[in-house]
Amino acid sequence: MKRIAVFAHYDKDGKLSNNVLKLLGHLEAVCERIIMVSTNLHADQLDLLPPKVECFVRENVGYDFYSYKFGIEKIGNVYIYDQVLLLNDSFFISSSFNIQSILEIADNSIYDICGLVDSYQFNYHVQSFFVVLKKEALVSVWFGEFWRNVTILDKKTDIIFKYEIGMSQSAMSHSLLVGSCYQWSSKSYLQALFNSYKKKNWKLMALSFFSLKYLREGNACHLLWKDIYNQFSICKWEAVRDYPEAVEYIEKGRGEDAVEVKDYLVNKASFYKGKKIDDLLNDIGHTSTQLYFSSENLPSRVTDKSIETAVVLHLFYLELLDEIIRYLKNIPVKFDLYISVVSLGAAFEVEEKFKHFTNANVYVYYVENRGRDVAPFLSLFNTGLLDKYNSVCKIHSKKSLYSAQGTNWRQGIYNELLGSTTRVLSIINQFENDPHLGMIGPEQSYLINDEFWGANKERVQELCLKIGIDKEQVTLSFFAGTMFWFNPRAINSITKLCITADDFDFENGMQDGTLAHALERIFVLLARQKGYKISTTEYLDTELQDGNYINQRIPVL
Repeated sequence: MKRIAVFAHYDKDGKLSNNVLKLLGHLEAVCERIIMVSTNLHADQLDLLPPKVECFVRENVGYDFYSYKFGIEKIGNVYIYDQVLLLNDSFFISSSFNIQSILEIADNSIYDICGLVDSYQFNYHVQSFFVVLKKEALVSVWFGEFWRNVTILDKKTDIIFKYEIGMSQSAMSHSLLVGSCYQWSSKSYLQALFNSYKKKNWKLMALSFFSLKYLREGNACHLLWKDIYNQFSICKWEAVRDYPEAVEYIEKGRGEDAVEVKDYLVNKASFYKGKKIDDLLNDIGHTSTQLYFSSENLPSRVTDKSIETAVVLHLFYLELLDEIIRYLKNIPVKFDLYISVVSLGAAFEVEEKFKHFTNANVYVYYVENRGRDVAPFLSLFNTGLLDKYNSVCKIHSKKSLYSAQGTNWRQGIYNELLGSTTRVLSIINQFENDPHLGMIGPEQSYLINDEFWGANKERVQELCLKIGIDKEQVTLSFFAGTMFWFNPRAINSITKLCITADDFDFENGMQDGTLAHALERIFVLLARQKGYKISTTEYLDTELQDGNYINQRIPVL
């Protein structure tokens, strides 16, 4: 068995701890090579390293995953190896630690990627502090693609979801088998339930009433630290920091283990508190909003059935959120707010902003940056979650950077749709009183002149034909900017197109001719085909007459 290890290291003092040296010694016994990547090791420490260790010191950016990428690139021909081990320095090993026994479990498992411990926290994944990548994974298309795309991210939350969780999820999407050495038993669930109660983890306790299996959304390295320590002689350092009973249990063992743990608690624990990705992952989820971290993982239902109004916001430009919140405060009724963002760090910033926003139930979901605001909207619409509402406002953080008038246009649209409590209440009441009202859009953004087809006419005709609208019936009529109030039943035939986020191109700045631009021009057509009325914010109770808009122009187009 030809193995190579990539070991990610960081020490606040730039030194090699006894724990790290012991771990490297164990790796020497089972690996042909060890690539150690440190972000701050002092030169005088290099002589302490075992002979097989090739040490590289790099800039302290990107956390452990970028160290893993850096080390993998130093391997050279990875295909000559049967396994690559990925490890970091975030765990304590006792004197009875035996890496060979762990590798035997991994070798005998069915998994192509085998971690020491797994979790269902937010999405299934193996924890990245100890992972075995077998030959099947190394020769797969996934391996090169995933590590090639690992970049330096400055937010730990982005790293957690894109790499910590994303590694397992992307591997499984390539048909690789992912699992862990530690296997939960009936005893494990009961122990996890007991520890959840002791640590006042009420979220896990509540979930466990439905099924004990929900306990696996917790962190096994915390909930089951004792079981993992007894089986593998490993304990995560954050468990040592946070669980006095873990320290007491370790100190009952060999004396040298107690000395090492005490040294860590005295000299390093306070510094590392909150520094590691694993620590942050344990805290995520204690939020006032509800976060769903991919467009494929949106909630299957919304709990408050009495709410009849919703807002759908695509937030690409996070810096516009304060402006948007000022308009959302004009909504005088309780509403559901769905926010799509293109980075996981943004999701948590949004959560923080809405922590004290009591007038809405807030749902945040992460999407890839493709399809502008339209792809995230369809991802949500296709779930059926919007079907229950009488009125929905669709908006997004529009800048129109190609025009100096972009800010004026955006704020003009916001003012027309959400400019005052009186205006918003009038719009909501109009939908309540008129079941045949399909859409209310900004008066100044309605366009029908053929010059605004752009490069989209043929594509719109093709899409309409799939829904049952003949080519001869397709006329240009749309609210430029794709922001409007609507009745979800008026446009639900769009689900017949079966369009998903994968059908959209990745964002590259195109100003016309994309699927998103074609769909922008289809919503009014869908509502009219089903017999719904179209109005504007200027004339709420009157169906608009296209002839009145033949000469209307928008400066930015």
